[in-house]
Amino acid sequence: MGKITPIYVCLLFVGLFLMACGSESPATNSSFNPPYISSFSPSEGKAGKTSVNISAGNFQDSQEDLSIKFNGVPAAITTVTENGFVVAVPEKATSGKISLTYKNSIGYSARDFVVVAAPEPKIKSFEPTFGLSGTKVTLKGKNFGPTMEENSVYFNGIAAEVASVSKGKLVVTVPDGDVAGHITVWVDEVQGTSNLPFGME
Repeated sequence: MGKITPIYVCLLFVGLFLMACGSESPATNSSFNPPYISSFSPSEGKAGKTSVNISAGNFQDSQEDLSIKFNGVPAAITTVTENGFVVAVPEKATSGKISLTYKNSIGYSARDFVVVAAPEPKIKSFEPTFGLSGTKVTLKGKNFGPTMEENSVYFNGIAAEVASVSKGKLVVTVPDGDVAGHITVWVDEVQGTSNLPFGME
């Protein structure tokens, strides 16, 4: 019997070791689950202008450990929720995958986010065709910004005040100075120029 006892002791230790390893395996494996992006909306937008809702998982609500990039360009996270984020498309973003990094582990979106270029604003006509400083001029066209702040208008290179915006129409005030010349409209750093020059009385 004295020779058999050590064998039982060895078997006991082996059994306890296997049980310990088995109980630790699930926790160890789960800690290595990478973050993932399941979906995002909208699927396209303008750099520096669009907010994107991202549904994601395998992360915790801690912005210090999170990083989101649009095709490698870091994005500002405006909101973190249990199921995802709201982020602003960065100024220098280009079309490509959205990545989510959490504690040095990274996951990518299945599809690309498409960065669309701002269309050129078009001035089809304006009236009156001449006037002094303070005159209200209505510009008719397309691809104008939806708010007054998004439209920059110039008369012969002199900045004018935008009084109102509606679909396909801008109402602007003729500025002081030598305004005789072409009218230009800037929207999202894209310029549109009138075909005809504005005149002075």
